[in-house]
Amino acid sequence: MAEDRPAWQEEIRALRSSLEALEGRVRHLEAGSAAVVAGEAPGAERDDQFEQAVRSALAKTPPLAGRLLLVLGGAYLLRALTGVEQVAVEVGATAGLAYGLIWLILADRAGRTGAKPAACWHGAATALIVFPLLWETSVRFGVLPFGAAAALLVACTLAAFWVASRRGLPALATQFSAASGISALALMLAHADAALPATAALIMLGWVTLHLGRRRGLRSAMAISAGAADCAAIVLAIVAVRGSVAGPLAITLSVLLFVSYVGVSVTECLSGRRRLDRFDWVQSALVMVVGFGGAMFVARRTGSHEVVLGISAVVLAVALYVLAFTVLHRERRRCFQYLTATAITLVLAASASLLPRPVLPWAVLAIATAFTARHFGRVTMGTHAGIYALAATLASGVLPEALDGWTALTGGRPTSPDGWLAAGTLLVVGAVRVLSTREANVRTGDATRALVLLVFVAVGGGLLMRAATAFPPGDLADGGWSAASRTVVLAVFTLACAALGRRTGYRTLGHLTPVLLGIGALKLLFEDVALGRPVSLALSFSAYGAALILAPRLLRRRSPEA
Repeated sequence: MAEDRPAWQEEIRALRSSLEALEGRVRHLEAGSAAVVAGEAPGAERDDQFEQAVRSALAKTPPLAGRLLLVLGGAYLLRALTGVEQVAVEVGATAGLAYGLIWLILADRAGRTGAKPAACWHGAATALIVFPLLWETSVRFGVLPFGAAAALLVACTLAAFWVASRRGLPALATQFSAASGISALALMLAHADAALPATAALIMLGWVTLHLGRRRGLRSAMAISAGAADCAAIVLAIVAVRGSVAGPLAITLSVLLFVSYVGVSVTECLSGRRRLDRFDWVQSALVMVVGFGGAMFVARRTGSHEVVLGISAVVLAVALYVLAFTVLHRERRRCFQYLTATAITLVLAASASLLPRPVLPWAVLAIATAFTARHFGRVTMGTHAGIYALAATLASGVLPEALDGWTALTGGRPTSPDGWLAAGTLLVVGAVRVLSTREANVRTGDATRALVLLVFVAVGGGLLMRAATAFPPGDLADGGWSAASRTVVLAVFTLACAALGRRTGYRTLGHLTPVLLGIGALKLLFEDVALGRPVSLALSFSAYGAALILAPRLLRRRSPEA
């Protein structure tokens, strides 16, 4: 028995080890199931929270809506007493205004205690009482001047903004932005005399929300107020053109709208305090159209201060260009683009308004901007050079003349000097732009260069073919010889595009060479063969055949820098 003890002890130890292993596995399985349950708990908790939120909203909304209806009932009671002349209009309006502002005070108290839904409902009661009251007392009863109505509108809205920013109620600010914008626009549409004070009120509110929107998170109110101010500028321009509002005052307010937004964006851009966002770009474009554009429209239609406004715009554009090149560094590319985009828009708008045919100034600006882009290595300025060149092309009226050159056998009247100037500008800008950016990896620069060269091919080729219809003179000037001369010009132009298309910067011309060869084939079949004589056909076939042989060879031979 003593000898067998070690064996029994070994078996007991083995049994104990097995039990411990089984206990460990059981604990592991229990821990895994607990983890699964714990993983499911957040989802269940979220479902419970959602259900609780829905129940809370359903429990609170009807009482709050009922309270709002009771408040509106009291306001309509005051309105009824005023309507039956039991209360004077002035007294009733004052009582209604005080009654509406009481609920804004209650909204502030509710926001202080954390009851944000109640605060928003109280604010809605104030908006639904005060703003219709201002419209009715000024438009229908005529006891409140439009200037005073606009001032009260601004005061009530600013008070609501103060409560919203103080208590963290962005929904309240959004409500009052929408309500004040609708009320001011309703005043403007109801009576022309309300156009000036209502527009001034909306511009002021837009400027206030522009600052509150980013500092206190009232971005919805900022966007709504900006849109209301833009709409007011449109209505003001229409009213001013009709003669209901003094032109200089309308121009001043429109320019003020432009400066209030663009000026803030330019200041923040130069200071580097904040990066420009999508709102800055969109609103700047809108105020450029409805603000500055509306001012130019009113100035032209009314004949007041058009020259002063145009010169001021050009001076501002030059200042923006100088600031872009002297203050901003290369790493601040977005700000540079914003300043220069604003500058080129001002230059184009002002020169188009001041000059009857601004082709020459735009051509000079295109060439100067192209060389500036080459000197400073700025892709944005190269893009501006292309925009100036395309604007000069559109203003010159050369596009119909170029189309006649491609389609008609008779050139009609000679091409205007503006047309040749536009074609030359396109060629120079395309060449200088290519030399200034040898890296072909900038998408904006590539797109602008390609567009400029494409328009140059359309305009330059059309003008050359239009000029070819004048040769040969005398008795030989019939349809066959005109077609042959146009074919020769087209063949030479195609070979020139193929030769330039070998270079990296002019690859757009190389891509257009097959298109030009296709146009030449169609022209040969439907024009030269139909109208030509044997001698003229010999010239046409020889010229086009040489183009078919030489153009592919020129495209295959790449220059060293390609």
